[in-house]
Amino acid sequence: MSRPTIGFLIPRLGITDRGAEVFVYEIAQRLQADFDVVVWVRKSNNKSELLGNLVKRGVTIRKVSCIPEQHLIAKILYIFPFLRNIINKLHISPSEIEMLSFSAACLPALLSEKVDLLFPANGVWGSILCRLIRTLKRTPFIYATLGGIEPVSLWQKPNMCIALFPSIERWLRKHFPYLRVCYISTGVDLKKFHPHGDKAFIDLPRPVFLTVSALVPEKEVDLTVRAVGRLKIGSLLVIGDGPLKSALVHLADTELGRGRYMFVSSGHSKLHKYYRAADVFAFSAPWETGWSIVFLEALASGLPVVANKGENLEYLLGKDWPLFCNVSNINQYSRTLERAAKIKVVSRPLVQNYSWEKIAEQYKEIILGIANDYKKKD
Repeated sequence: MSRPTIGFLIPRLGITDRGAEVFVYEIAQRLQADFDVVVWVRKSNNKSELLGNLVKRGVTIRKVSCIPEQHLIAKILYIFPFLRNIINKLHISPSEIEMLSFSAACLPALLSEKVDLLFPANGVWGSILCRLIRTLKRTPFIYATLGGIEPVSLWQKPNMCIALFPSIERWLRKHFPYLRVCYISTGVDLKKFHPHGDKAFIDLPRPVFLTVSALVPEKEVDLTVRAVGRLKIGSLLVIGDGPLKSALVHLADTELGRGRYMFVSSGHSKLHKYYRAADVFAFSAPWETGWSIVFLEALASGLPVVANKGENLEYLLGKDWPLFCNVSNINQYSRTLERAAKIKVVSRPLVQNYSWEKIAEQYKEIILGIANDYKKKD
């Protein structure tokens, strides 16, 4: 009996190592034990260790050509400020043009190849594509809230909607009662992220405050730069890249001074060594009320985590977590960082409950359940 085939759509896997890309990388390799897994990605000249590892584990990689967000075609209308609100509402911003063109490029293969279940991780256009494929071929699809709540994706009526946080699960059940919904967290590789082992060499004064983030406006990394800058001791290590890097380096130079900061663009494969080399983990995106992969990686690495207080983070860390603060309040944020640097032992949540192995088992059950539902209908 042939194994079911699962297809992931994730254009930037192998190009960037952000949350959604790492999510698909970790899940795909673990589902390979029970399913045939195909991952569609954007064609590029990058030599990717992540894609190489997936191939070694038996995952099939399909590369397609599409319009990248940096291309003039994707950006041409976005250069006019008065059009941006309209463009964003229509989901044709530069990044979404990439997702749209990627979806169109995948369409011929998805129509011709046998895929038993699809898992789009390329925004609303991926969900629209998967609904079209389901209409034409009866192929079910799963939608996960990797980029937050996307109503357009929910309107496509996925066969299962995965909420990454408990509060999102409740919101979905209230506002989309006709959808099948369940809560499954993101995960962490506990074999890789732990307190003991090799450390990256960091020539910075202690304590070292670490943040891992894309350097984009919505992450508000500048808050962490300013908060560390208020301290008389220590330094800031920023792992990440993005369009704001030059501005943030200039800000760090102003707020901290030379010798008290470092910006590193590191692939995910080496990230665990930087966690071990740091003393405190900080993350300053006030609008992000949930936890991302980096929170779990920091906790698994034994770091005290300074976090913006919110319902979902209270679920993860516990309501009595001593390092909650309002990160938008720079003075409060700075004082909390200082307090975190003095903590030697942190009572951590049970991060073993969030291992990728356990998360993948939950997805396996969901996928088999959907597959059995479709067998009954045939």
